[in-house]
Amino acid sequence: MVYFTDRLGTIMHPCWAQDCGLKKSWLAVLAISCLSWSGPLWSQEETKEKAGKTEKPEKAEEKGKPEEAKDQKPQADEAAGEEENAEATVDPSVWVLDFDVQKVRTIVLLDGALKGQVYWYMLYTVENKTGEERQAFLSISATSDRNKTYSDVHLPTVERAIEKKVGTKLWGKDDLYEEQKDRNPDDEYYHYTTVKAGEKRGCVAIFNKLDPGANHVNIFVRGLSNDLHLIEKEDGTRIIEERMFALEYNRPSDEYEINLDRFNLKKKEWIKKRTELVIPGD
Repeated sequence: MVYFTDRLGTIMHPCWAQDCGLKKSWLAVLAISCLSWSGPLWSQEETKEKAGKTEKPEKAEEKGKPEEAKDQKPQADEAAGEEENAEATVDPSVWVLDFDVQKVRTIVLLDGALKGQVYWYMLYTVENKTGEERQAFLSISATSDRNKTYSDVHLPTVERAIEKKVGTKLWGKDDLYEEQKDRNPDDEYYHYTTVKAGEKRGCVAIFNKLDPGANHVNIFVRGLSNDLHLIEKEDGTRIIEERMFALEYNRPSDEYEINLDRFNLKKKEWIKKRTELVIPGD
């Protein structure tokens, strides 16, 4: 199984690459184990916008113009790493799964090999209102104001403890791995999960240990849409633009009380993220 990587270390599934118009024949690829990789998806460069601003201001000459076609080349002054609001979907070929966050909390393991360890997690739902079955490559990551990055990790013991705590079955990384047991690792949809038309799924994302000094956390949910494509600039730079859901949380930091169950939601929104694509070997 092969994957492509962007400038920030983001792992792209080959199906996404094909959707963007990338061809395996001319791209160098990054081979990784489909079960062992659990590193951070985004670097600290993920959120570069100024406080309180979520959209790039329009240029005077651009006001009133219709939205540009999604495959049109960007202007030369566009930079990788930009974010913009992405609430509206006008392209009929683009599908989007509904996402709703329930809560972000911490949990302390009371027994077993992980006894005393504190993990933080997010409960959320994914609902398919598109009218058709969809293959979703869900990928969730986070960053903190302490320059730390986090990813949704596979911890079956923690997942079961959270289910016991909330009193219901949840879909998580352990369930994805169960689905993969009956698949061929070379299948392009090996890392995808099937979300049936009309299905609403309760889910959990478990993150590695939270920095006790963190008081601001950003969470990014990718793979909820096929709205992802390649932009090639005149200087040869390749930019991947994709739709994702972004959440911002504040929390009281206390290195002695890391298990405080307080995450206050500040903002949630759909964004379009642009990152520079780097081909290994270029």
